[in-house]
Amino acid sequence: MNEGDKGILELNSLLSQFQDWALFDGKYSVSTISRDVRKIKELSKRMDMVSPIPDEIRKYFLEKIKAGAKRQTLNVTRKAVQKWIHFLNEKHSAHIEFPIPKFKEPRSSMKWIPTDDEVFKIIKFADSQKNRETAARDGAVIRILFSGGLRIGEVVTLNLEDIRENGIFVHSEKGESDSVVGLSDDALASIRRYVDLYRRPTDPHALFTGPSGRIDYEYLRQHTSSMGKKVVPQFHPHAARHWVATTLLSGREGSGMPPMDIRFVQTHLRHASLASTQVYTHVNPETNANLVRERMNKFFPETRINSGPNASEPNLAGPRGFEPPTYGLRVHRST
Repeated sequence: MNEGDKGILELNSLLSQFQDWALFDGKYSVSTISRDVRKIKELSKRMDMVSPIPDEIRKYFLEKIKAGAKRQTLNVTRKAVQKWIHFLNEKHSAHIEFPIPKFKEPRSSMKWIPTDDEVFKIIKFADSQKNRETAARDGAVIRILFSGGLRIGEVVTLNLEDIRENGIFVHSEKGESDSVVGLSDDALASIRRYVDLYRRPTDPHALFTGPSGRIDYEYLRQHTSSMGKKVVPQFHPHAARHWVATTLLSGREGSGMPPMDIRFVQTHLRHASLASTQVYTHVNPETNANLVRERMNKFFPETRINSGPNASEPNLAGPRGFEPPTYGLRVHRST
């Protein structure tokens, strides 16, 4: 066995230990741990992550910044590296001291949110897949995402006994309280159709199953993302949660859906803090500009400018000493 193979085996062993540590000691969610493992594996292609050197990590982030990487993406990697170093220090006495500062993100940055039309197109595509079992399962999963605002990790942990008449009981993966989340009748009907006709009995409890039992988190995340991207290239599963939050908060006048009180939206999304829900109340600058223009037009009716030969010349001069630029025009001032 060469040194490269030994290094890969050692890294994989550490990653397995890291996952246990992050889940039971760190209390991180399954989805967060999975994302961190992917980041560490990506970094291992550039540097030694078994015994990381601070200068190499610093060089990596500097190169990414110069290449124009998004600050939000860099912060996700930063958190993964911090947890990894914490794990190595705590479990393997690595004694690595390297605080990584947070990369300041522009305040104007906004999460991508699909339009209503894109949501319906993604649902339609899920239903129209050739394999009927896949179509039934994906149709149910997509509707749960866009109706309940669940995270993929929460969808994976759903059980048959969690189905309710008005929604589904969710086991939170972020340390929030477990609760019943309301779903549309369309979503509930889709779940029941999948269970009655296509669900594999490979696990006595799991709602969504595969050939060998409960469906795997990483598979469902990648499959759902890939399916959605065939319709909308920017799609990722968590964008459904963003859409649910903004839709409930803003409402839909044409569909008879009034805006929902932010406290009810907080409960639906199971946010431990109202501040997490308030993130979705940030105003889109374009929407804000249109609303302000609409209201100001009602207050300031459009002035009809008479530019004919007999039109009186307006007095453009302000107080003496504050004359506006005339750009070659003659301005008459009364004395």
